[in-house]
Amino acid sequence: MVSEARSRALARFYNILVAWYSSWLIALTIIDLRNPLAGGHGVVLVILSIFVFGLSLIIPGLAFDERAVRHRECYLRLQRLRGTDLPDAEKTEKYHDILEGYPNHQDIDWDVMMVTSKWRGQSLENNAGPIIATRWQFWKVVLYRVGIYILAAVLMTLPLAVLKTF
Repeated sequence: MVSEARSRALARFYNILVAWYSSWLIALTIIDLRNPLAGGHGVVLVILSIFVFGLSLIIPGLAFDERAVRHRECYLRLQRLRGTDLPDAEKTEKYHDILEGYPNHQDIDWDVMMVTSKWRGQSLENNAGPIIATRWQFWKVVLYRVGIYILAAVLMTLPLAVLKTF
């Protein structure tokens, strides 16, 4: 579920980012057309437009939405398997068959699941007993989330820096 949510959030963010940059490029082009004496901005705007156009072609190729759907299919199939009364050996075989057909999760997904389950007061267990989130996993999740928010803030405010040159 963590991978699905992360993939859907990335898809939304990149779609919003491309729309945001496209809107700013339109606004800056109109400003440049109204004030042609500013000089040299037309070339910069063309370069930025090509960059945004390239992003709009590359981002769908990253297939975040498709990956989210695949992760969802995987965990739904695993949940159905968990609810069956199959013998353990057969259940293990089906479990591995299901996993082979789906993409792997990133390490950060495991860390997020561990930390958020601890915050919610939920416990995770495997055959050896309870699994407890480590301090390192907690800091990795905090740094990951803070880093994502900082990167998003920088990318969203970058057009404002370009606007100051006009």
